[in-house]
Amino acid sequence: MKRDWLPGKTACDKVRPVQGSLESRVRLLNIKQIRYFASAVAYGSLTAAAKHEYVSVQAISKSLSDLERELGYSLFSRKSHGIAPTAFGNAFLREATSVLKGFERLETFATCWGGGARISG
Repeated sequence: MKRDWLPGKTACDKVRPVQGSLESRVRLLNIKQIRYFASAVAYGSLTAAAKHEYVSVQAISKSLSDLERELGYSLFSRKSHGIAPTAFGNAFLREATSVLKGFERLETFATCWGGGARISG
């Protein structure tokens, strides 16, 4: 069940608790979901995001639906001509952007110091 996001004073106050522990709700959260989410927001369309990520629209859609289910909140408002992030989606995007930048730095580090190894995601 997806819930509406309620603004609050701090990042933790903004998220209303949902049933189950956070660990049980986001245990499957992965970098690919975060990349797909950021692409969908950037392009405003699942079709354009799928092209950018070289995957099918169905793969993007399923990944984002799974992400919303795991988080317990809607990330997008779906419109006839694209998508727009919800208030929670915008807040999640700020955190996701930070995670993606950190992951890129980690990949660079692993490549430079790890003999060319690439971190999967």
